[in-house]
Amino acid sequence: MAKDDLGAKSADDLRTRALRRPAVTGVNLEGMPLEDIQSLVYELQVHQVELEMQNEELRLTQEETRKVAHLASFPQLCPSPILEIDGTGAITFYNEAALKTVRKLGLEDLRSLLPGGLDETLPAIRQKGDKGLCLEIEKQNVIFMVHAHYTPQWQAVRLYYTDITERKRAKRALQESERRLRAIFEQAAVGVAQVETATGRFIEVNQKFCEIVGLSPEEMTATNFMAITLPEDLEVDLQYLQKLLNGQIRTFSREKRYLLRDGSIVWVNLTVSPMWNAGEAPNYHIAVVEDITERKQVENNLRLEKLFSDMAIESLPGLFYLFDDQGSLLRWNRNFEEVSGYPAAELAGMKPQDFFLGQEKPLIQAAVQEVFLKGESSVEADFIAKDGSKTPYFFTGKRAVLGGKPCLLGMGIDITARQQAEETLKSLIATAPIGIYIIQKGKFVLINPGFEAITGYRSSELLGKDSLTLVTSEYRALVKKQALRALRKEDSSPYEYQFTSKSGETGWVMETIISTRYEGKRAVLGYFMDITSHKKLEKQFLQAQRMEAVGRLAGGLAHDFSNVLAVIIIYVETMLKEVREGDPLGLHIKGVKEAAHRAISLTRELMALGRRQLLQPRAIKVNALVRDMAEMLGRLLDEDVELVLTLDPGEIVAKVDPSQLEQVLLNLVVNARDAMPQGGRLTIATDEIFLGKSAVSQHVDVAPGRYVMLAVSDTGIGMDQETQAHILEPFYTTKPSSEGSGLGLSTVYGIVKQSGGFVEVWSELGNGATFKIFLPAIQETLEPPAPIPESRLLQGSETILLVEDVDDLRKLVQDVLKNYGYTVLTASHGSEALEIGERHRGPIHLLLLDVVLPQMSGAQIAERLKSSYPGTRVLYMSGYPEDAIIHRKLLDGTAAFIQKPFAPTALLAKVRELLDSAKRTKTPSRTEI
Repeated sequence: MAKDDLGAKSADDLRTRALRRPAVTGVNLEGMPLEDIQSLVYELQVHQVELEMQNEELRLTQEETRKVAHLASFPQLCPSPILEIDGTGAITFYNEAALKTVRKLGLEDLRSLLPGGLDETLPAIRQKGDKGLCLEIEKQNVIFMVHAHYTPQWQAVRLYYTDITERKRAKRALQESERRLRAIFEQAAVGVAQVETATGRFIEVNQKFCEIVGLSPEEMTATNFMAITLPEDLEVDLQYLQKLLNGQIRTFSREKRYLLRDGSIVWVNLTVSPMWNAGEAPNYHIAVVEDITERKQVENNLRLEKLFSDMAIESLPGLFYLFDDQGSLLRWNRNFEEVSGYPAAELAGMKPQDFFLGQEKPLIQAAVQEVFLKGESSVEADFIAKDGSKTPYFFTGKRAVLGGKPCLLGMGIDITARQQAEETLKSLIATAPIGIYIIQKGKFVLINPGFEAITGYRSSELLGKDSLTLVTSEYRALVKKQALRALRKEDSSPYEYQFTSKSGETGWVMETIISTRYEGKRAVLGYFMDITSHKKLEKQFLQAQRMEAVGRLAGGLAHDFSNVLAVIIIYVETMLKEVREGDPLGLHIKGVKEAAHRAISLTRELMALGRRQLLQPRAIKVNALVRDMAEMLGRLLDEDVELVLTLDPGEIVAKVDPSQLEQVLLNLVVNARDAMPQGGRLTIATDEIFLGKSAVSQHVDVAPGRYVMLAVSDTGIGMDQETQAHILEPFYTTKPSSEGSGLGLSTVYGIVKQSGGFVEVWSELGNGATFKIFLPAIQETLEPPAPIPESRLLQGSETILLVEDVDDLRKLVQDVLKNYGYTVLTASHGSEALEIGERHRGPIHLLLLDVVLPQMSGAQIAERLKSSYPGTRVLYMSGYPEDAIIHRKLLDGTAAFIQKPFAPTALLAKVRELLDSAKRTKTPSRTEI
């Protein structure tokens, strides 16, 4: 076969392959379906074939042109234009085809066919010689391929023209098609890739495909589809590809998963189309993937939601139902079938009224209509099963839209237990000791007997009345606010408010309110306790706290003041011994002594106020004490004040410090006298009574039991409520500042509290006042009064260790003891005392210790030194016994104590008493231990 025949056959073959797919006429990238994108991919394949065909035609054309160049002897026979020009550029030859072409194109002359810029290209053409130079020109929209070559023998350049207009247009169309297809490939909303079928390797991928699988184009072309496919999905891919290779299928689509390098999974819809060569298996295939991860997630969520809703519906404890707007039952749960007794086939299409008796059907029908009109409704009714049994239910319904149509969605809750609970609750409400009520629309609808007992009102007097009727005006806003919060279910914390009882008295209650339902409607349930007594007790407790704080302050001041008075008294006693009888200076010194003793009385009042004094309680006959004081008390009263004694006829006994009880009675009588400036009657009464829990509940730290009552009443001017609230407080007085310190009644309070009792005050303006003192009663044998010790010599020769931190007092006590023959070792604090005890080699017969000292207390010093001097006696001194250990020892009689301030003779007598009691016991010295 000739070479030209081979060329023709190849061109025909390429043209045939190109016609196997329709040509691309236009592209629309927006909203293009996946099928159209696949068609465009096929067009890309077709245009690739066409490009190959046109390249082959161009090659053939060039060969033909060279052939014509060699046919110089037959130029007139050539169907294409031929021109020849000499070295000056003049046309020296042309053929008939050239003239026809000029006329056909409407050109002026043959020179119009010459390429532009020929003068500049002539040297290049001559240099090429007979090899020639190809030029492309366009004349009147006709494109020519001009082959120019130089013929030396003719000294001319011959130009051979070939019309390639159609070929160029086809090439341009192919290039444009390629550009559009490339744009589609790169900008497609789906991933597109060319894959080598045998290896699965990616040859070319677009950007979308890279984004879907999370790899760069370079990473994609370096791997294959097997490496990024989820292992569970790979086997199916390979099976489909095998079918493609075997010719069983032409293409396939499926959903599969890619495994990203971060471990996540992406779902895609994959479409695979082979790239065919005639008579050959597909070496390559086109893969188009669409990311459907979000859609799969939505589908999965919908599936899970449906599963969840089905499970939720079936797990509901009550009845679930769904009716359409025609009243037909569309959906129900298993409970509905079990409770109703109807099988599913019978339930489908049943109406709401089918499950209720005649008298309740209108009620159900009205509730259904209310759902479709207003959006929701609820009703209580007896649900009738197929067998005729009935069960009380609370039904709810809400309007919903399914499939564009309105429907009724609701639940039924078995309220059998609730109804039983309501009956039980009604029984409890009727017997509860607290106040319980129910309010609807701001009105009382239920009141229990407990409410009646606390307020004094009967239920018939309050039902239907405003719920704020009994609340005092200043608390109505609070109660209203709490009710609203309870209805909104925001808060149900208890709160306090004042109310007015039927008798007109004001009381306190602690109340809690909650939202509830009563007889099928919303309501407020409230319950409260009467805390009037508690509030009074709380007030007393606060007052007791104030008294305690002031008492501590007063006791501290008394302690320091006692040290100062002790120094004064010792100086005064010493000075009196040195002044001769009848010396006028002695009168002044005695005046100082009397003032000092009055100051001592004041400090004892301060100690009583602070409950820090050391009491010496014993069993005493209260009536006898009152009678013994009656004469003295009578002298304190004015002539126009009558003293009346109303004493219990029995023998009432209390354990109390008699001197302190005398102080209490004296202060009360003086206070009563001052309250009767115009005269009157003062009554002192005694009684023994038993106080139960309810009686003592009004007082802090008071136990129930038998008490001795001592009452002092007057017919004076009385007190208002404000004065009574403060009358027992220290320094509070209604008298002018020149007439009283305000310590009298507070001293009474302190003494009585320290003795284990309590005080009650009653008074009205213009109707006098009564102070009642309650002391614990006892059943004990009366203790005889301590005998007055006989006079004894106060001299001594023993060794005494004195520890006192007040320098003046320490020096004076040391001088007093030395003057009476004692050997005195002194120290100002604990460390110094221990050092003296360690250093001293002789006996120490007595430790004279202040209770409160720097570094360590007197009790701690005694404990340390007693180990070295076990027979040593200890005498404590203080303004008040601060140390608890010392206090206990003093009360149980194991420690000796002397109260500051003290007279020198009192100290000497106490020292002598302790030392004489130890005469029979040898006191070892330090060296003997």
